Amino acid sequence: MINDLLNDVKAIPIFFLTLLLCSKEICAQEKPLAFNLVTGSKDVSVGKVTGITQDKWGYMWFVDQGNHRLIRYDGYRMRVFKHNPSDTNSINPGHFECIAANSSGNVWLPVDGGVDKINSATGVVTHYKSKMGDEAILVDHLGFVWVGGGDVLCEIDPKTGKSVHFFITRMILQRLAAAT
Repeated sequence: MINDLLNDVKAIPIFFLTLLLCSKEICAQEKPLAFNLVTGSKDVSVGKVTGITQDKWGYMWFVDQGNHRLIRYDGYRMRVFKHNPSDTNSINPGHFECIAANSSGNVWLPVDGGVDKINSATGVVTHYKSKMGDEAILVDHLGFVWVGGGDVLCEIDPKTGKSVHFFITRMILQRLAAAT
């Protein structure tokens, strides 16, 4: 039994030496990653980007907080969505911190006084009025839109347009922190 163990012990350095010699040709990432710099189009300059999402058609959406607008990039061109007081189909003004996309192809953006839904295919903007924070947005698997900030969490039902507000107290935050 000891002889077998000694034979196994002698085999270990040979195994590692073989592994070392064979691994000379193995590299985790031999090719450097290639990135394409998107510089915008002739009239679009991108400012401070605070949110990025991709819709179901592959369009990339950027929240341009520096210029208070939303930019859709299709791989070739950029389309700008911004507030225009004379156009009811434009997005509402806001701080533009974050963005979310749902499985239907809509993009959701918290704005002053509510949330705007942009239909990716048509560009039509639907306004949902609500009083809530604008620091985070999420679309859940049932299609409800959740927006929160500060001490308020709001659930919006896109089908009815109704919203439910949840006020978060310091006690709830302490319990959540203790539970994690």
